[in-house]
Amino acid sequence: MKSFCAVFKWQIRKLKRAVKLSLTTSLIPPLFSLLSTSRAYAANNSMTLPPANAESDTSQSFAPLPMLKDPNHAVTVQGAAGFETAVYPSPVNSNPVLNKSILGTLNFQLENQSSPYRSQIDVTVGKFVDWGESYLDVHEAFMSYSHLDSDSEITVGRRLEFWSELDQNWRLGEWQPIQNEDPLRPIPEGLTGFFAEKKWSDWNLLAFASPFFLPNTGPSVQERDGALVSQSRWFNQPAQTAQILGVSTNLQYNLSVPPINTIVGNPGGGVRLLWGNRHEGAWSSLNYGYKPINALQLKYDASLLSSGTQGSVDVAPVVAYHHLYGADAGWSDGETHASVSILDDEPIGQNPAFDPNTDFWQQQPASMKQVALHGDKHFGVSPFVEPVAIDLDYLRVWESTTFDVDSQGIPRTAVFPYRSMFTNALSVKASIASVLQGRRLISSFRALRDFDQSGNLFQTHFSWLYSAQWHFTAGVDLISPDDPSAANTDGRFLNEFRSNDRVYGGFQYAF
Repeated sequence: MKSFCAVFKWQIRKLKRAVKLSLTTSLIPPLFSLLSTSRAYAANNSMTLPPANAESDTSQSFAPLPMLKDPNHAVTVQGAAGFETAVYPSPVNSNPVLNKSILGTLNFQLENQSSPYRSQIDVTVGKFVDWGESYLDVHEAFMSYSHLDSDSEITVGRRLEFWSELDQNWRLGEWQPIQNEDPLRPIPEGLTGFFAEKKWSDWNLLAFASPFFLPNTGPSVQERDGALVSQSRWFNQPAQTAQILGVSTNLQYNLSVPPINTIVGNPGGGVRLLWGNRHEGAWSSLNYGYKPINALQLKYDASLLSSGTQGSVDVAPVVAYHHLYGADAGWSDGETHASVSILDDEPIGQNPAFDPNTDFWQQQPASMKQVALHGDKHFGVSPFVEPVAIDLDYLRVWESTTFDVDSQGIPRTAVFPYRSMFTNALSVKASIASVLQGRRLISSFRALRDFDQSGNLFQTHFSWLYSAQWHFTAGVDLISPDDPSAANTDGRFLNEFRSNDRVYGGFQYAF
């Protein structure tokens, strides 16, 4: 087992990334795709003026339609139909269909207010025309009851809240899960359960509890004829053959899916204490959570069959818990915002269960201490009529190595040593509103440098607001490591996915 698993080191590493990105279709039933998030592909990486909702940038830029005039009872309905096509200059020769994508979406949002109750739902359906996949995403779906004094509120359902500015700005998915089908556009999802909020003076206390757990979701992965396949550019298929003791050995992968209750039947909770107003003046907050890690962990067992030319690799997802300790402090005057955010992620050790018939090794997530600095400013720049928005972010992560351990807790290897997408990154964003042929044009630019990975990420996005209903979009995403050659075997994000540059464009019709 030991020598055999050593041979599979690089293959299991790819497999871990794939299953961490994907829990839809083959691993978990469609429940998760029904409870994932609504996507606004063309807008997720762009900044708009005015800025999007403070807790989520998936809000649309069109006006709601008031349905009732009663001030104590109001229904608002809004939505959008969108289309986007993307082209990837670096071809995937083994699967040419992945060289481009064509996506159609339909988003629908409904809010019903009837004091003291409020309910809200945000749903998106989408279809990849050429990839043959469809989805139904629920971004938020909840009902709230507010006490008559409006100082307390109880919510049941799926809801986005502010927990940690570091986690929110960098979309790490530590507090709230993320839709990670496209890592360049990770979309935060609300926690699902029970929320209780109490306000008094300058203080705000929020508590969350849930008897079940919904993890991150990602691209669909299927087991087909002993191979793991996916219609996604963000999935690296493990090799089907390997040299074992000088013999070419065929590999068969098996996904061992546990009963769904072992995944979703994991309770969790958290609390956040906020002082001040995050959008005006000085503010600070503390947060603590004891909950499952949103990214599922893996355990795996590799064995060589008696023929000597056939190998088997069994892989199964497992749930791990962690403690989250966080603190934030900031200041805002409406046009300028600055903050510092700290988040300490302390996983709880868990070894694979001993079984005389198997020899599973299990991923043991390591602790992470993270600090983020954020600042944004709106500048009046001639000849632009509207202010130019600049965002500056820095993320530093001190992360222990994630080892894979046996049933005795003995570290065996570290085939996926990092949990973070970025560990030492500086990000600069700019958003400029101008006019093109008499119509409003919003241009946004982002440059990110990760010093540990020795790589860059460049993103541009253009949104031309032809009318209140019609928006046209275009953009470019470039992943640029310092060493783009085949000799670069660094498995961290900017190096492993350096072939996923793309150009995209589309439109959105708001109603």
